[in-house]
Amino acid sequence: MIYVWELPTPDLIISITGGEKTFKMAQRIRNEFQRHLVSIAIHSDAWIFTGGADSGVMKEVGDAVDISRYKSTDRPKQLSCIGIANWYFTTDYEQLQSERERAPCGPLYPDSPQLYRIRPIENQEISKSNPLNPDHTHFILLEDDYGPDTAEARNQHFLQTNRDLTITRNNLALELRAGIEDEARNAYKTKNVTLVQILLNGGRSSLSTVFNAIERNIPVIVINNTGQLAKLIAETFKEIYPLYKPEELKSEETRKANATARKEKVLTPAFVEEHSGDEEIIPKKYMQEFINMIQSLKGYYLINILDYDNEGHALRTSTFWEDTLNIS
Repeated sequence: MIYVWELPTPDLIISITGGEKTFKMAQRIRNEFQRHLVSIAIHSDAWIFTGGADSGVMKEVGDAVDISRYKSTDRPKQLSCIGIANWYFTTDYEQLQSERERAPCGPLYPDSPQLYRIRPIENQEISKSNPLNPDHTHFILLEDDYGPDTAEARNQHFLQTNRDLTITRNNLALELRAGIEDEARNAYKTKNVTLVQILLNGGRSSLSTVFNAIERNIPVIVINNTGQLAKLIAETFKEIYPLYKPEELKSEETRKANATARKEKVLTPAFVEEHSGDEEIIPKKYMQEFINMIQSLKGYYLINILDYDNEGHALRTSTFWEDTLNIS
């Protein structure tokens, strides 16, 4: 990415996960989130990683990048926003296929621009494919060995493994993306590059991503008031740590005080289910893993809740982002 794309060496890598389809976010919260994201990214030469699609949180990030092009007075510092997507889940990937087949060595030349025309999806909620977001600056398209996403391929995979092919491919893409982010972070022997994850909204695939981030000791910033998984994590975190004040940095003393205040109270599946609403955000087979994560030492120190008031103002100190990014 540095040698071929000539991206600036980052001080920070921001991995953004969350709602993959459409989701509602208050305009004031959206504006504040985009403003903070762009500001931090520009001042740290950050690389921003998303799933690359023109929907959900990925489109929100793309919109932020687009806005920064017009508002930034520091023109040389263009944001680096990298989409990592599954080749076969990219709408009209055949547009790129024809170019690839003409390349002498098989794959596309990494430094050659490709023309991609975006075709809007009529029913985004049920579509398995997504067009690429035009405001991302670079893309890494992952081609697995399962071939095109057809009914025959899905049926064959289920007969052989008793697993849903879509879930298998999504899990593989998440695993490969985590590996790419880790490689990017560890590529510099003389420089400490911070990697942080940001969660907005989110469903089951985001749950796996958060599990993986905590296991890898990656700080996770949860944007509350964006619904679904983000809201659930924020509420369960506050339930288990009632004395935690969002404007204060976490400390061992605060953790012990919370443990004392909590006494014998333990986070239960019933509480999680009650705060999940109508949708089963946490599948029953992952319920205990979710509870363990929230109650763990890693969860306490690595999960950071960012609340916004009704005016869209962050209920944290003015240095929240800087403080959080120094956790790792």
